[in-house]
Amino acid sequence: MPTVRSGTFEANPLIKALDVSFAALSNSLFRSRTLLELLLFKLEVEQLLLSAGSTRWLSYATREVEAVLSSLREGELDRAIHAESVADSVGLPHGATLGEIADAAPSPWDEVLRAHRTELQRLVHEIAAVADTNRDLLARQQATVAKLLTELGPQPFLDEPATYSRSGNFQGPRVASSGFVNRII
Repeated sequence: MPTVRSGTFEANPLIKALDVSFAALSNSLFRSRTLLELLLFKLEVEQLLLSAGSTRWLSYATREVEAVLSSLREGELDRAIHAESVADSVGLPHGATLGEIADAAPSPWDEVLRAHRTELQRLVHEIAAVADTNRDLLARQQATVAKLLTELGPQPFLDEPATYSRSGNFQGPRVASSGFVNRII
């Protein structure tokens, strides 16, 4: 309850602390949303590369996806700490869901948390759909490469494999003098 001191309005310290906890949770959820949006973007870039059959930059795109996933994992700890603090302050048990916290939250935090939850769910569904499509595209490309290699026959590029000499020096493979290389030229 608000109190009046010396003619000025001052918020109850418990309410103020609760607002700080809710604000910290909201900020953490916003960071998670931002990272999920970045992940979606990176996955869509991967999808464009896969759809175009352009594998030259695919390893870079994959590393960027992995970096965002790493940041999400780090942010998850922060979010969990803030969620537990808020859950405890509103009398919820350990491990309460965001929906449960939103239901127990005072206004305006209930609506703020529900909005975060809705947006997080939307992003997760979009990410799952794009990731599924990327897996399908990758599987199709792998099947195409496997078929091509089967059609070319065994070791189309080399007469013999690379080995080491008796002295321990690396001996590179000899390139085939006929066959696949000559078919390309």
